[in-house]
Amino acid sequence: MIWCFYLLGRHQILQDQIRSGIYENFKSPHPLVIGTVREALRMFPVAPFIGRILKKDAVIGEYSIPKHTLVLLSLYSAGRDETNFHSPEEFLPQRWIRNNDQSCSFSPFKSHASLPFAIGSRSCIGRKIAQNQMHTLLAMVLKKYRLSVLNEQEIFPELKMITVPNEKLRLSLKKL
Repeated sequence: MIWCFYLLGRHQILQDQIRSGIYENFKSPHPLVIGTVREALRMFPVAPFIGRILKKDAVIGEYSIPKHTLVLLSLYSAGRDETNFHSPEEFLPQRWIRNNDQSCSFSPFKSHASLPFAIGSRSCIGRKIAQNQMHTLLAMVLKKYRLSVLNEQEIFPELKMITVPNEKLRLSLKKL
């Protein structure tokens, strides 16, 4: 969530757009809330790498990889690769909205290149709960507060076991 708050704190107009569409009951999250969470997880995946041990020999691109080899996928790199996403360094939550007037002109993209909850039998079993919590928290905060980033310098990610800011993030929450 820290990355969602950081990105929204730098995009006041987007906050206003989300705020104008938030409803009292939060039963159906605003498309831009969903897009913001997905975009933040694309740019700053909590776990920047996924590792798997191959059960059988495989060919990936031009490489033959024997079974029992550990293969790592960099979610951070995949989410910032321009062969997967147009303008990958830009925060564009609208890229995740489909069949809507807010949909971006650069659709489609390779959504499978962003796997913040992994995929397959070893994917996160708490995915739906986590997504619901993130959507609800983001909507509740934006409904009551205006976020802004107080850091003078841009914050960059450090890829450790999890993706963390390179310095302490200072946010301002002003009551609306």
